[in-house]
Amino acid sequence: MSWDDGTHAKVKKVHVTYDDVIYSIQVTYGAALQYPRHGSVGPMSAEFTLESDEHITALSGYALSTKDVVTSLTFTTNKKTYGPYGSKFGYQFSAPEKTGKQIAGFHGAKGKILNFIKVHYAPISTETGGSEIGSGTQKLNAYGEAGGTAWDDGSDHDGVTKIYVGYNLNGIQYVMFGYVKDGKPKQGGHHGSSNGVKAEIVINHPDEHLISVEGWYDSTNVILGIQFKTNHKICKPIGPEFNDNTDTKFTLQVQDKKIIGFHGFASNHLNSIGAYFVPTLPIVPPERVRAVWDDGAHDKVEKVFIRLGQDGIASVKFEYINDSDVVDGVEHGTPTLLGFEEFTFQLGSDEYITALSFYVETLITQNVVTSLTFITNKKNYGPYGNKSGFHVFVPEETGKQIVGFHGISGNVLNALGAYYAPIPIPTIKKLDAQGGTGGTAWDDGSDHDGVTKIYVRTGGLGVQYVKFDYVKAGQRKQGTLHGVHGSRGLTREFTLELGSDEYITALSAYFETLNKQYVVRSLTFTTNKKTCGPYGNESGFQNFYVPEETGQQIAGFHGTSGNVVDSIGVHYAPIPTAKKLNAQGGTGGTAWDDGFDHDGVTKIYVRTGEVGVQYVKFDYEKAGQPKQGTLHGVHGRRGLTREIVINYPDEHLVSVEGWYDSSSNVILGIQFITNQKTSDYLGYELDDTGTKFTLQVQNKIIGFHGFSSNHLHSIGAYFVPLPSTTTLPIVPPEKLEDVWDDRTHDKVKKVFVGLGQDGIASVKFEYINGSQVVYGVEHGTPTLLGFEEFTLGSYEHITALSSYIKTLSTQDVVTTLTFTTNKKTYGPYGNKSGFLLPSFEETGKQIAGFHGRSNNVLNYIDVHYATIPTVQKLDAQGGTGGTEWDDGSDHDGVTNISVRTNWFGIQHVRFRYVKDGQPKQSGLHGGNGGRGHDRDVVINHPDEHLVSVEGWYHSSNIIMGIQFNTNQKTSDYMGSKFNGSVIMYRTAALRAKALKGCLSRSFRASRYASSTAAAAATASPSIFSGSSLPSLNIPLDGVSLPPSLSDNVQPSKLQTTTLPNGLKIASEMSPNPAASVGLYVDCGSIYETPYSRGATHLLERMAFKSTLNRSHVRLVREIESMGASTSASASREQMGYTIDALRTYVPQMVEVLVDSVRNPAFVDWEVNEELRKVKMEIGELAKNPMGYLLEAVHSAGYSGAMANPLYAPESSISGLNGDVLEKFVSENYTAPRMVLAASGVEHEELLKVVEPLLSDLPNVTRPAEPKSQYVGGDFRQHTGDEATHFALSFGVPGWDKEKEAVMATVLQMLMGGGGSFSAGGPGKGMHSWLYLRILNQYQQFQSCTAFTSIFNNAGLFGIYGCTSPEYAAKGIELVADEMKAVAEGKVNQKHLDRAKAATKSAILMNLESRMIVAEDIGRQILTYGERKPVDAFLKTVDQLTLKDIADFTSKIIAKPLTMASLGAVLNVPSYDSISSRFS
Repeated sequence: MSWDDGTHAKVKKVHVTYDDVIYSIQVTYGAALQYPRHGSVGPMSAEFTLESDEHITALSGYALSTKDVVTSLTFTTNKKTYGPYGSKFGYQFSAPEKTGKQIAGFHGAKGKILNFIKVHYAPISTETGGSEIGSGTQKLNAYGEAGGTAWDDGSDHDGVTKIYVGYNLNGIQYVMFGYVKDGKPKQGGHHGSSNGVKAEIVINHPDEHLISVEGWYDSTNVILGIQFKTNHKICKPIGPEFNDNTDTKFTLQVQDKKIIGFHGFASNHLNSIGAYFVPTLPIVPPERVRAVWDDGAHDKVEKVFIRLGQDGIASVKFEYINDSDVVDGVEHGTPTLLGFEEFTFQLGSDEYITALSFYVETLITQNVVTSLTFITNKKNYGPYGNKSGFHVFVPEETGKQIVGFHGISGNVLNALGAYYAPIPIPTIKKLDAQGGTGGTAWDDGSDHDGVTKIYVRTGGLGVQYVKFDYVKAGQRKQGTLHGVHGSRGLTREFTLELGSDEYITALSAYFETLNKQYVVRSLTFTTNKKTCGPYGNESGFQNFYVPEETGQQIAGFHGTSGNVVDSIGVHYAPIPTAKKLNAQGGTGGTAWDDGFDHDGVTKIYVRTGEVGVQYVKFDYEKAGQPKQGTLHGVHGRRGLTREIVINYPDEHLVSVEGWYDSSSNVILGIQFITNQKTSDYLGYELDDTGTKFTLQVQNKIIGFHGFSSNHLHSIGAYFVPLPSTTTLPIVPPEKLEDVWDDRTHDKVKKVFVGLGQDGIASVKFEYINGSQVVYGVEHGTPTLLGFEEFTLGSYEHITALSSYIKTLSTQDVVTTLTFTTNKKTYGPYGNKSGFLLPSFEETGKQIAGFHGRSNNVLNYIDVHYATIPTVQKLDAQGGTGGTEWDDGSDHDGVTNISVRTNWFGIQHVRFRYVKDGQPKQSGLHGGNGGRGHDRDVVINHPDEHLVSVEGWYHSSNIIMGIQFNTNQKTSDYMGSKFNGSVIMYRTAALRAKALKGCLSRSFRASRYASSTAAAAATASPSIFSGSSLPSLNIPLDGVSLPPSLSDNVQPSKLQTTTLPNGLKIASEMSPNPAASVGLYVDCGSIYETPYSRGATHLLERMAFKSTLNRSHVRLVREIESMGASTSASASREQMGYTIDALRTYVPQMVEVLVDSVRNPAFVDWEVNEELRKVKMEIGELAKNPMGYLLEAVHSAGYSGAMANPLYAPESSISGLNGDVLEKFVSENYTAPRMVLAASGVEHEELLKVVEPLLSDLPNVTRPAEPKSQYVGGDFRQHTGDEATHFALSFGVPGWDKEKEAVMATVLQMLMGGGGSFSAGGPGKGMHSWLYLRILNQYQQFQSCTAFTSIFNNAGLFGIYGCTSPEYAAKGIELVADEMKAVAEGKVNQKHLDRAKAATKSAILMNLESRMIVAEDIGRQILTYGERKPVDAFLKTVDQLTLKDIADFTSKIIAKPLTMASLGAVLNVPSYDSISSRFS
């Protein structure tokens, strides 16, 4: 469904929901004008609000062309970038920045997700408040503060040439401007003082002109800073930086105008500034005249001329070669007198244009080529112009060159196409040997694919011998030694080994006279990669040089030799067709080689696992017969096998991309690209730690080789050129294309598309003009395949057309057409090949005609736009029947809607309208029954208007519910809402009433899942019949109830199993129908290093995100389908992951849980999104003083690992990424450190599911827990908080000393406390020690509560308090005294009994939760190696005495104090003074 928000003054707020794709976008414009959400609500959301002077200037994103799905969006403003939101995959699109323009509206298409999105541009509002003063000059009022003396440089200038600004820390001290008039300079006045640092800006008039000024001022009546912008550059800001809190910003700018003068106010500084503007371009655009031109095809392109204009490429001209003649082409486009740059380049004799790239942008009424880039076999020329608009690429064709151009041009270049022809292939030739005439002749011949090795021995007399090794069809051939291995004199031997893709291209030699004969003294070989030599002495004279020849290699040698090499010559041969690229990837493994005796690759098999690519296997074809390849690698037990089918011979493999890890030397990910498609990345996607490689030489791949073991280590390929199209004549046939134009009509009625073998054979259109149907003629050649056709509805309009164009033989062919209307998309018709040429949707416009070129096929197609009729009548929707009514369209808007509803649906509607300010009321449409519910919808015309109506009806032909949407609000649903249950209820109820009197008891006792079932049975009494349903106390017939649970259910015993790798599985059964499963890891923040600081915090947030097997969307959907809930927690010592659902889903629950913990993908965009939320959490922590101080007492009280923060420090966030998490998980998530615990699951059933999933986890020796030592300390942080927050704490034993840990827990319950308004509860509120003795006695306390933080081997006990700042010292002393009072035994038995009861109550109530039971099992086994029965803890609690509590408190307060304070800390006593109170 298409949507359009229209164009507004500016965008105020954007709300996006997304996951792997963009689900919806909702935009608020102007003064809080919120438009409806386009799409459905996605799993994640993001929202940003623009500042008053902030505008969206560009939009970019990614989309899937095959599915019309937007996958990612990024918004760019004049201040910052928002996004990317979503996942970057698919093709990239963009709405680029345009000078002086903002994106002020959006339109597109939606379903349940966002299908596509486009933008509306509008000028950036300057709120000028200026006035016209004649001759097109506009004066903008001065901006700034009042004060100073008026100054005015006037407007009698042609432009500004210089700007002088004096400034200091107090702002702008003066300005002075240089102008030009009729070519003569004019100096403006000096406005302000003479103080400050001088800044000077030069403007290169007339090519450069000033277009805007920005500045800012404050209440001191001084312009503090100023910035100037020209059409060529943005100057640096001058003066103090802008302050959001105190400064006011202004802008002097008028769209399509330039500044020619200034005025304002100044004293001893600049108080305000205004400007004079004049138009920069003619108001009326030049007439659009376009012509189709064609240079035809030639032997070769010799020279290219490009002339740049203001909007893009003004003109092009080409010189060609035919035989030995130069053909001087004509200029296509308009020569310009504006002095724009002209580019010319000339190709070398062996240089050919092989590809062409350009950009096209729609400007006003025509497409304009804005940028050109020419690619040759040697280099790239360009880009010439600015890359704006959509990209068109005319690709390279193997063995072909571009030999001619054709296109469309008028006052600019509108379109460009090309002709291809084969590149001349050089023949094999032999160059005579050069040197002396002595010695015996020798000749290695030319029947080789290349030279592989060269041996050269030199001595005092010169080159003593040469020897060459060759290769033919992959087989090495050892050459013969030419010369003698001399034994006298100083000799040196050189051996040169060439790579598999290396060949000799040139040879040079030095000669010298010896015994009246020339001999070779030195040899130098040049390859396509390097120069080898010189071998020998470069003495004498150089008499021989074999130059490089395009497309040729030196494939053999010949000459004469005796006791030295007398002469040498070469054989040229074409570079071999099969080119072997060396294997790329890691080292290691055993070599394998499929060879290159194949015509092509037909199928690829790839298996990937945890470590990377396990194996590859290729199937080939030779002479029409299939050849099955060999498996290279090992079929691992766990992995995923993928197959890629290549439709040979139409499709062929062109390149391979992949990456490998240098530490494992294994290829981790691989991707295959054909001439028709690109495969998914198989394995892991590339990250920053790996090394990327590419196998590609612009030919096709016919074979592979490489190295492998139990994984694929490296891979190489054999390439051959694509065969030339030899069936084409050397001279291309004459290109005959008819230009046709159907012109513009009222609308398009019908479209016919004829498909041919190469693309679109023909098109034909039917149009409507008034009430007449206009039958168009067929453009192209009739085809025996017939037409694809579609007819548009009365109120359906074609809004956009996209086509693909491909160059075949000697002409362009339209291969695909897709028509988009305001209701749906028709097509694509044909196969998408070539480059995309879209015609974009224009707001309020329809495509009302077509024009183009055609001959035997459709060569090109373009469109005519026309305005969509302002009044559009949509057919009535709903049921059939009734009398027709029509309020007409002669209204300016709807002002009121009256709706009456009852049980049977909508009784009537009535509308009130307005016309020319006068109200108009329609008649009442429907019945006016006595019973019903009346509703009114008031519409505040003209600011508010009705934009849509939604409703629903059923088989009774009555509209049952209706809803009205305006540009500002959505009404309530009047009548019944549309959903499945309502439809069933309505249908069943109506049938039941119709069958009154034919009732039976059997129907009342039955339960039906749908209205169809209900209709098939005998009807029952309903709420309309007056009968009553049976009592809920009466059992339903035929329904057997399950037996009730006994009053005394014995708890299930815990069962534990340890897998061979050390991982423990523990579970206990329960009568509950639901189950909880958790995976717990002995790994928390204490195991973090400086490199991984904050990893556990981020891992907690990354729980249940994308895995190697599931995207986040799929994972969420699987969890939702089970009705499950998930949670994750990170502590200082342990990580926990839990899933809870009905017991029947245990296998799925376990699989999802294990996959999430074992195989996290750590997708970059997900990691970045969670890092953003981590930053938010850190910010929120500062707003939670108790949580903040709890972190502070750990960092201040401990040295070592326990001081590591539980929250990621801000300083570490920039260093956190997927690689850090992956390394942390691989090092710490090992089998001996993990426990899978479950509540409500049969143990044997659990083992069957868990063991295959976790038995292969590595059995790594469990490391010792990092050491920590309690040392005490002081932490203070002053903030703007109006209260003083503090915490006093001491070290306590951990759970390894169970009784002391239990005493700390009971002591916390005894002390209790809470906020000033805390209610009663076990161990807190009015009955706790701190409430009775602190909160109830001292009103200056806002909060006072005890806390514990107990770990395996250590812990903290403390009290948190919050008081007014002036009471801070007294408050801290009171808290210290209360801890001493407990140590001195002032607690009575009543207090202790209450605390013990509260402790036991808390334990038992927590164990009522399945998820807590599973967590308790997991964490106890990690701590103790077993789960202790709850009775043991309860017994320890019961055995505690008053003396135990007093002795324990005395013991802990004898340790060093840890004190932390936050907020207004100036009155907090010194550490020593508080610490001494405990002595």
